[in-house]
Amino acid sequence: MKLSITVMSLCFVPVVLGKILNQGGDTLQVHSKAILDLQLRLSTVEHLRNEDALRIADLAKWQQFDQRRIADLEKQQQFDRSRISDLVNKRDEDNRTIADFEKKRQRSADLEKKRQNDRQRIADLEKQQRVFQRRIADLEKNPRDGDQRRLTYPQKQELRKNLDSHQKFPFNSLTNSTTRMVDGRRMPSLRKLRRFGPSPRNSELPSPTLETSDRGIKKRVSSENERMVAFSAALSHDYSSLTNLMEIHFDHVITNIGGSYSGNTGTFTCTHAGVYVFSWTVHAHLRYMYTELVKNGVVVGNAFSGDSQYSGTGGGSLVVQLDQGDEVWVRVSEHYSGTHIIGSRGTTMFSGFLLQ
Repeated sequence: MKLSITVMSLCFVPVVLGKILNQGGDTLQVHSKAILDLQLRLSTVEHLRNEDALRIADLAKWQQFDQRRIADLEKQQQFDRSRISDLVNKRDEDNRTIADFEKKRQRSADLEKKRQNDRQRIADLEKQQRVFQRRIADLEKNPRDGDQRRLTYPQKQELRKNLDSHQKFPFNSLTNSTTRMVDGRRMPSLRKLRRFGPSPRNSELPSPTLETSDRGIKKRVSSENERMVAFSAALSHDYSSLTNLMEIHFDHVITNIGGSYSGNTGTFTCTHAGVYVFSWTVHAHLRYMYTELVKNGVVVGNAFSGDSQYSGTGGGSLVVQLDQGDEVWVRVSEHYSGTHIIGSRGTTMFSGFLLQ
């Protein structure tokens, strides 16, 4: 029994060993696979580690590149700041240059205006020089006439005072009536003048006789008629382009007794020394302007014309002492840009007459 059991046990031994061997082979195979998997994973890990190392090396390189780039950008930033500072300084310098240029341009405009004024002043002085030259020539040509003219007027004043003090006859009435009769070609006879007789107060005169008084009255009336000077002129057209110190030529001559006014030049030339009355009116359109009355290049009167937005007429009147050869005219002193002078309506005029 034991033997059979033993034989049976021995029979099962190969089977068991076979199973064990089979199981060991399977286990070995499993373990081999596991080892292969581990080796593959290790190879993968190693590969990944190498890649990570390469990636780290690349990142280190990029970091160094970025640091260099940052350093370059910081340098560029400093350069840009310096450039901006230079540009700001350049801009300030350009602004100063522009300001200096504006000042120079304004100075140039002022100098140009002053040059025009100087040229106008030179022209006025040359005109005044020509007037003085004509006066000198006249005085050199007729010095006695000039002396006699200057001495005759006070003598006439003294004669008038003495005759006005006549006891039996008012001289002013005789003068007025005589003037009217002379103008009408009706001079009183000497017989009528003799009725009034001589005056004791006139005994100191050089010629106290009535004949001499008669001749003196005739001469004075005739002289006063010859000395009569009066003119009136108007502007017949408009002035659209005005300049400072521009002379206004009142070309439409209305009255010119004595022929002392020229409509071509707008200038009155004194032919008889005395006291004159001048008046002028200027019609300014759109804006305003200043005019002035000029005697031999010297301003003797001013006037304002116009309005801040509309047109207007303005002028002035003046009493001026003139000598023979003196010249008087009207010119523009200052004006607002765009101002016109209206002359076509007859509202711009220049007049004058001899007062005494």
